[in-house]
Amino acid sequence: MRKIIILISFSLCFGYNSLNITANWSINFYKKIISPLQGQNICNFSPSCSQFYKQSINKYGIVIGSLMGSDRLQRCNPWTWTYLDKYYSGVSNNRLNDPIENHYILSNKIQGAKLTTANNQMPTSNKERPKTELDFADYLFESKDYVRAIGEYKRILFSWSDTENTLKDYVNLMLGECYLKTKTYAQSLYYFNAGENPYYHYGRVRAYFEQGDYSKARYELKNLESTQFDKERIILTGWSYYKQRDFSTGSLYFGGFSSDSQITRLSIYDGKGIAKRSRAMSTLFSAVIPGLGQTYSGRLGDGIYSLLTVVGSALIANYYYSNDESRIKFSIFTALTTFFWAGNVYGANISARDHNYFQQKKYLQQIEDELGQIELTPKYPK
Repeated sequence: MRKIIILISFSLCFGYNSLNITANWSINFYKKIISPLQGQNICNFSPSCSQFYKQSINKYGIVIGSLMGSDRLQRCNPWTWTYLDKYYSGVSNNRLNDPIENHYILSNKIQGAKLTTANNQMPTSNKERPKTELDFADYLFESKDYVRAIGEYKRILFSWSDTENTLKDYVNLMLGECYLKTKTYAQSLYYFNAGENPYYHYGRVRAYFEQGDYSKARYELKNLESTQFDKERIILTGWSYYKQRDFSTGSLYFGGFSSDSQITRLSIYDGKGIAKRSRAMSTLFSAVIPGLGQTYSGRLGDGIYSLLTVVGSALIANYYYSNDESRIKFSIFTALTTFFWAGNVYGANISARDHNYFQQKKYLQQIEDELGQIELTPKYPK
């Protein structure tokens, strides 16, 4: 009922600007007057369907925004939670996180869909106790207490006299490493830019790589002249292509630049085994039979709900065609049927995109499980 009320109000609008204004007014009316009467947690998502609709039309315009909103209303169904950790990532206030950016037709990536790292280990508790200030800072770093380690390294850096410059490179590099571990990339680059030896250069490479600037990381790797990081150069270059979902290039790189069996083995991940769905076919399927595209893309629940929504609206429109002399109710439900059908077609396209992204995510996780076993953090000389 709540979905029909939202959409009926939109059918009363004429003209592009008036549609925008009326749509916003209708949504605000629904949120303030009608929604409170329906109780709490009726919506599966955050933002709620009405807020999602409002954000969509305000950011992408009334046409695309309305298609996104119609698709969202059909995705908010009893099977929604079965797609957690597949097509929806994260929960807040007992609702699935589902930002509008994830459903824009021209976007090829899902925002906020992050992979977990494979190298998270608990700190050991039986390390030898430190004997000097620098040993204590290293002890904190090895215990993964990076925030306290930063404080110790900084205190050492600023308290030493000019005659003790021999270890300052080491402290700068360790500070860059600490900030890299805490994902504070700007600060990490600040310290990795404090010198020009190969360790500083390699630190900059890893900082760019970790923050997702893979093109910059590859550029820095090409300019890394030291041969001591040849293996790391191969691994990070190939990995960067995998990160960008360019599996064929990553595979060729791992297979052609090393005699190391551990690295060469990674060339098997050429992306050919990924189960893909055609966005064009998914769209066409739902254009012919509502919900078929979603089912084709692995979202049976969404497909069933879309079919019921579109067919249900069409049956009601057909009923009023014979029993509504004024044709007002018939016109309203014909408009609703068209609206839900268009949203279903739009959603089918997004479903295929999300299916491919999720399959690539799983495939990349397999690769990173292997790459995570290779130690890429250098042992900095003192």
